[in-house]
Amino acid sequence: MVRGRYDLNAKILCAALVLVVSTSLLSGAFVAPTIAQAKPAPPWDWKWEPYGPRPDAIIYKIILAYESRLVAFEADEIDWVGIMPDHVDRIKKNRPDAFLLETMGRVIDALQFNIRAKKEPSGADNYPMNVLEFRKALAHMIDRDYAAFEAYKGYAVPAFTPMPGLYGDWISPKARTYEYNMDKAKKLLDDAGFKVGNDGWRIDPRTNSTLRELEVLVLPEATSPQRFMVAKHLVFQAEKLGIRMRIRTVDAPTLDRLVTEAHEHDMYYWGWSLGMYPTHLYYFFRSEEEKLGGWNECGVRNAELDDYLTKFYFAPNVEEAKTHCHKALELVQEIVPWVPTTVPIAITAFNGKLRGMVLQKAPGVDTPLGRNWLDELNVHVSPLPFGYTYRSVIGVQLGTLNPMTYLWSAEADIIDDIYEVDTIGSPEDQYVRLPRLAEKIEVSTFEDKPGTRNTKITITLRKGLTWQDGEPLTSKDYNFTIWYPGKEWKTRRFYSEFEKKIYKTETPNPQAIIVYLEGTSFLYQVAAEGYRPLPEHIYSKLKDPKKDDPGKLPHPNVKGLTMLVGQGPYILKEYVPGTHAVNSWNSLYYMRHPEKGLALSFTKIPTSAFADDVPIEVELKVTDYLNRPVTNATVSATADGKAYTAMHVKDGIYRFSVAELPMMGTMSVSVKAEQALPFGLLSKTTSATLSIYLAKWVVAAIVIMIVALVGAVFRFRKKRETATKVAARA
Repeated sequence: MVRGRYDLNAKILCAALVLVVSTSLLSGAFVAPTIAQAKPAPPWDWKWEPYGPRPDAIIYKIILAYESRLVAFEADEIDWVGIMPDHVDRIKKNRPDAFLLETMGRVIDALQFNIRAKKEPSGADNYPMNVLEFRKALAHMIDRDYAAFEAYKGYAVPAFTPMPGLYGDWISPKARTYEYNMDKAKKLLDDAGFKVGNDGWRIDPRTNSTLRELEVLVLPEATSPQRFMVAKHLVFQAEKLGIRMRIRTVDAPTLDRLVTEAHEHDMYYWGWSLGMYPTHLYYFFRSEEEKLGGWNECGVRNAELDDYLTKFYFAPNVEEAKTHCHKALELVQEIVPWVPTTVPIAITAFNGKLRGMVLQKAPGVDTPLGRNWLDELNVHVSPLPFGYTYRSVIGVQLGTLNPMTYLWSAEADIIDDIYEVDTIGSPEDQYVRLPRLAEKIEVSTFEDKPGTRNTKITITLRKGLTWQDGEPLTSKDYNFTIWYPGKEWKTRRFYSEFEKKIYKTETPNPQAIIVYLEGTSFLYQVAAEGYRPLPEHIYSKLKDPKKDDPGKLPHPNVKGLTMLVGQGPYILKEYVPGTHAVNSWNSLYYMRHPEKGLALSFTKIPTSAFADDVPIEVELKVTDYLNRPVTNATVSATADGKAYTAMHVKDGIYRFSVAELPMMGTMSVSVKAEQALPFGLLSKTTSATLSIYLAKWVVAAIVIMIVALVGAVFRFRKKRETATKVAARA
């Protein structure tokens, strides 16, 4: 789970917890209105490939203001932009080449309360947010039709529980909802003692003085106009109830500090993008996560709810899990830590030259959820199949690129291209898993002792995996990730129930790790499929694993690399906080596109030669995957066991001379070209076979000898014939 809108990217639908930016791409739980497309072949009309990446780089431009993002797209400075319905016609006019895409996903906007009695760590009084009736009154004051049809102009669906409609029968039909009803809101306040004073404001029943002014946190209007508009609606509605409320705008890192690292807030209004299964209930509302830095930002503590959530999470199968999920949701709706408002439907405009986009589908849903993880391996522009610099955009400030502690979707977007996981969802069906780092995952249960069943998971890795600094990726890296970022350091991203329940690991060989977990859960396999290993040789050197940002720290051994060393298709090349980040393609990537490399062609080489035709001059041309001449390659060759170095002549032509040839027979000339890249290199080999004949002087000598022999024979026969004739006369 990731805070932040995932900007058209469905990559984290399986595991990351993301806060959603209003102009990005994941969207609601119902089919969106259809925008007419005039172009016959949209960028996503493409048969996806499992390898790549086709782009040479991705630049993530940080543009906080929505209007500035629109202008950047209109000026062809970025390749996509999330747009509000009001601006569809503007984009069609100013970028007639653009394609428009609507997406829907498990995304939800909500007013999220701090329900603790005291704020943390200051200890300040949090009244009246800890009063249930007060929170219910705020729930009834929200006009969801206003949010859906005014703020989102119809591109959103009203939401009444913290589970978007795509969760289907995971949602309990018995869960209580809070419809828009100002009379109910007023009665709840009156009955709870929050009477209206002479000045029209509600009275604090404890002190008989005016109730303190409340504060709702939200990102700036320029960043997220729609959510800011809803936040203003909340203030307006509160005032009609006699409650003083103000908006406090904050940037993304500040919001994280106020509501996650501390609990000094009253409430905040934002959205979450959620996973394939509603595990967010388990993390957001369970007592164990009610701590500074924990996922339970609202401060829910309820033993009965904990019991339902635990039974849900550790259910052995989906059907049993749904039963407990229903009970948990029903109780959450009684506690009111959240007031869901809308499920947004996103509209995104794309550069008309883009090709190769890969969308994410879900069973029974026609509208795509967003883009699949493979998208940034396949995307390119017409007519170039390779080599493009894809220009993405980020609408919030980045807090950290630490894969153990990040929170926002923009951070996840960059990290996900650097660190791959064991399996990914198929573009056609996110519940169907495609192998990536893991060749095979086997899950079984066994009886540890009478009446107790535990789980055994064996992860078999592909052979030949390497980190981006050239070090091998092995099962020891998985083991390190489990025991240190997970169980020892307890980091946000690696201390889930999966790590907590592991009690033993085994690494029988570099390609296999076996983990043993307490109990059973249908989610254990999900966690293994989405597991992301970290490099032990790098992360064991961090001084403060939770606070260090590996993207800002230099690699201890490899110049130009940072400590953000992964095994994925992209490498962090440049990171300028507040401005941009650049990911460059990884030439060592284990799934590198077979056509993304060097091409060698002989331009001068004989098919045959005499043994004394030395030196033989050989020339070949070296080009890259865009058919550009490569002038900086290192070209070596071997012929008849002798080594040669080719020198660049011009325009990618390299020349060397073979000084010695065998006496006769065939000779293979093998050539290897290597081109150094900023990170890694490209390598290609080729060969040719020559027929070698005896040296010309040897041939001449043989001819002379043959001629002489023939002459001698002729003379001998002549003399013999003469002698025979003489003898006959006698």
